[in-house]
Formats: sequence, structure tokens, C-alpha cells
Amino acid sequence: MATLSSWWQECLTTIGRSLAYVLLCVVLIFIGLIKGIFVGIAAAIVIFVGHSSVTIFLWPVHVYMTYNTIVRSKKLGLVLKVLSLFVLPVPLLLWPVLVAVGSVLVGLGYGFGTPLAATFEAVGEHRDSKFYHAFADGTLSTLIGSCTVVRDFTDLCLHSYCDYLDDFRTSEPKDGKPLDIKLLELPACLAVAVLGLIADTPLITLVALAKSPFLLFKGWGRLLHDVIGRHGACLEAACVPFAGLALLLWPAVVVVSVLLAIVSSPVLGLFGAVVVYQEDSLRCGLAYIVSIVAMFDEYTNDVLNLSEGSCLPRPRYRKGIPKSEAMPPGSYVSPLSPDNATFRPTAVPQLTASRSLRHQLQEVKIVQIWDDMFRNINLRGRYLVEAGVLNTADLDGWLRGGKSPKWKVVACGLPAYCTLHTLLESAKANCAGILLSDGTDLTMANRPQERMLDWFFEPLLTLKEQLRLANLTEVEEHYLEKLVLMVGDTQRMLDWDNGGVEPVNDIRRGELQALSRRLQGIATAISRLPTYRRHYKRFIKNLLLYALDRFNTDISSSSSDESLRFDRTPESSGSGSLQNIAVENNIV
Repeated sequence: MATLSSWWQECLTTIGRSLAYVLLCVVLIFIGLIKGIFVGIAAAIVIFVGHSSVTIFLWPVHVYMTYNTIVRSKKLGLVLKVLSLFVLPVPLLLWPVLVAVGSVLVGLGYGFGTPLAATFEAVGEHRDSKFYHAFADGTLSTLIGSCTVVRDFTDLCLHSYCDYLDDFRTSEPKDGKPLDIKLLELPACLAVAVLGLIADTPLITLVALAKSPFLLFKGWGRLLHDVIGRHGACLEAACVPFAGLALLLWPAVVVVSVLLAIVSSPVLGLFGAVVVYQEDSLRCGLAYIVSIVAMFDEYTNDVLNLSEGSCLPRPRYRKGIPKSEAMPPGSYVSPLSPDNATFRPTAVPQLTASRSLRHQLQEVKIVQIWDDMFRNINLRGRYLVEAGVLNTADLDGWLRGGKSPKWKVVACGLPAYCTLHTLLESAKANCAGILLSDGTDLTMANRPQERMLDWFFEPLLTLKEQLRLANLTEVEEHYLEKLVLMVGDTQRMLDWDNGGVEPVNDIRRGELQALSRRLQGIATAISRLPTYRRHYKRFIKNLLLYALDRFNTDISSSSSDESLRFDRTPESSGSGSLQNIAVENNIV
């Protein structure tokens, strides 16, 4: 009897705890929704006003620079230049509108989702004042984050876009032949572009709308399976409320996915003109218009784990590709690639079995790579300051926004120099991937599944293998350091005595110069990414303060020696020097 009573008591206790847990989740969701509504509106206003102001202010500059780049670029032929000049007003006029709409959507999404997630995090373990943090967390920090988003967007418009235009204007065409289009091909390209826009846009939209119920219910089914079976992201009890929140917000994810498909459909249709130009065939362009709908249908079937293939016709639109080509399961042929390269779909929500939380923790996060890169820049930069290779003029000149070639040592040379050392250490360690400073081997298996990272990771792996196979001597490594850091400044290369000597062999010298150019190109491309300039600027400011502190220490020690020699007080020369240098460099 006592056993039955204790069993009933245990059952009632379990039911009571479950009800309390559910009630807590409901209360937290309600608090998070209230916070998300108010903070989301405020964040949307901040981002909308900031982005719109930057866009309107820089729009005349962007128009002038874009037209100037098209006219002066050596990469484009005469016909393509004239065609671009006529077409450019469309994207230039749409740009402010797209920025305004995108700013509102980003502001609402960021301002609504961040406080909602912070509400659940506030009641986690080892958190004090949970009641206060449930209301306060995610409010002020989200507004500050909105200002940071505006700042990153400003850097993107003011620096990254302008740098890209400068490179495009000054770079030489591949094989010395500019990209151009024949006048006879122009009518066919325009006709296919119009037909693709008219046909593919509604057809792809219909496919996306038809597949949206599958995405909705399959997503709900996967989330419920994870909650009930405690799999995937719901392996830990603390993650269950987030799964419930995901169930509520999954329809919004479906709507966004459909909208992205609708927005991308005109681009896919217009690409038929490029196919006509590449294949020099009107028939290939028309075949592409039909084939792209079937390819999109196959892509969605693969994402949703539906039947493979498509019932829609898929004619061959590339002359050099056989009709039936074996592809790995779950792969997709990219229509935007000239060689029809295959890749696995990762752009939309995947409905495959979720990995466990413990497995996800083994994956290297992109934030970890970002932090490791800047930590490496800080350490290598301090070494170069101590060696006298970098001085306050270099650091301050770049911080002031100078785009003179002599500041390229900081803008491009320093990041490329740090990347070189990372690749050299990885090559010497014979690791499969890239060795981070904490000993982590970043490989294709544990790298973050970010499409942006793919643009740089594989080229860096290729460079690492080239460095390993080159079998550089110590003297050649030091000479490569000079080439990479000084970015073509021969005088500074001669001034820096690090033991590196130019190879006598012309072939070897050309190999080292090619490696340095690739490293500098990758560093320049990374510098144009969002958030990079903000982080890099903070580290360069700290590096400048470190250089000033060392300069002041050297002057103080020399002043002390002089005071002992001439029997003067030590206070006669120390403090004024640092103040003058700091004022000169805008530190104080």
C-alpha cells in the first residue's frame, strides 16, 4: 500500500513539474513576444534610417564610380560596355528601394528574434537575477547591435564596394582578351532573356508554392520528432523551449523560403542570355528556359526528401555535357556554372536527420576561425612593431582612411603575412587541413557549413599544399615574408633585414612572387567581407597604442640615460613626448 501511495505521489509530482515547466515556457514566450514587438520596431527604425541615409548619401558617388569603372575597364569590350551603360540605370535605381525593404525585414527579424531568444537564455543555469534578466536581456543589446549592423553596412558601401570597383577598373583581362559580345548575338540574347523572364518567373514561383506545404509539414514533423524522441537539437532539456519556439516560427521560415525562390526566379530566367552567349546558340538558350524549371523542381525534391528527379522535361543546354551524367546522390547541377559544377543544396532549410548536440559541438565555428585570425594578426603585428618593421605612421595612416599605396602594408600586407605563417605551420605539421593557433585542425569534415567560407577555404588548402610541395628553405621563407608583407615596396624590402635573400633562379623567384600575389589577393578579398573592417580597425588601434607605448618607453629610457649623464632630473623629458605623439595620432 505504501508502495502504491509513493508511486501515485511520484506521478503527481512529475505531472506538476511538467505543468510548471509548460507554464514557464508559455510565460517566457509571452514576455519574449512583447519584448520582440517593441524592440523589433525600434531596431527596424534604426536599421532603416541608418541604411537609407548611407544609401542616399553615397548613391551619387556609387553611380559615378560604377559608370566610370565600366567606361575605363579593360576587361569589357566596346559592345558590352555600351550595353552595360544602357542597362545600369535599372539596378542603380532599384538599389535604394531594395535597401529600404531589406532594412525593414532585417530589422524586424533581428529585433524580434534576438530578444525572444535572450528571454529563454536568461533563465538558464548559473544565472543570477533571472526575473530581471528575463525582462532586460536582449533589449539594449539588440539596439546596440542594430547600430553595429548600420556601421558594417557603411563599411561595405564606403570601402568594400569602392575597392572592388577599383580592382575591376585597373585589372587586366584574362589572356589579354576583353570580355565582349558580338552584335549578331545581341538580339538572340535579349530575346532569350525576355522569354526567360516571362516564362521562368511564374513557373518557378508555382513550383515553390506547390512545395511549400511539404516544407511546412515535413519541418513540423522533424521538429516534433526531435522534441518527442529527444534527438538533434533537443538532446538537452534546456533546448526544448527553443524547439517549441521553432515550431511556432516555422511557418515564417517557409514564407521566407518561398519569397527567396520568387525573388531569385527572375535572375534564373535572365541567365538564359548568358547561356546563349557562352554556347553561341539560340537553341541552347531556349533549352535552358525549359530545363531550369525541372532543375529547380529536382532541387526542391532533394531538399524535402521527396522522390528523386522531376516529371518536368529537362533538355540538354550545354554542348559539352552528355545527356545523362552520373551525379552523387543528393547533388545538384548549378545552372549558373559554365561547367555545370555539382554541389549539395545548403541554401534552404534541410530536413535531413539532425546531428546530436555533442556532434555539433565538435564542429569548428566560424566565430572561432574569425577570432583566431585576428588573434594571429595581433600577435604577428606586435612582433613586427617590436622589430621596427611597422611604425606608428603606417598604422595611423591606415586608420585615417588613407588609400595611398604605402599604407598597403597594413591594409593587405599584414593579414597576408599572418595567413602565410598559418599555412606554413600547417604545411610543416603535415596536417590534413589548416592548423589554428589552439591546435585545432580545420578540415573539410569539421569546417563550418557556410557558403561564404567555401570561397576562401579551398584556395587556402591549395596554397598550403603548394607551400608544402615547394620545400622552401629558411632563406626563401624569409624572402616570401618580405614579398607578402611589403606588397611591392622594394625599398622597405631592402630595409627589412630578416635574413631573406632574393633567389638567383628566375623560376624559383617567379614561384615565390606568384605565391605572394595569391596570398595578397585572398587577404584583399577577405577584407571586403562584412564586419571585417570593424574588427580589424579595433585591432589596429590597439596595435597603434602598443607602438606608442613602446616608443614612449624607449624615449623614457634614453632620457634617463641622458639625465644621468648630464646630472638632470628624470622628469625632464618623459611625459611630454607621449602626449605629443598621441595628439599627433588622434589617440587622445
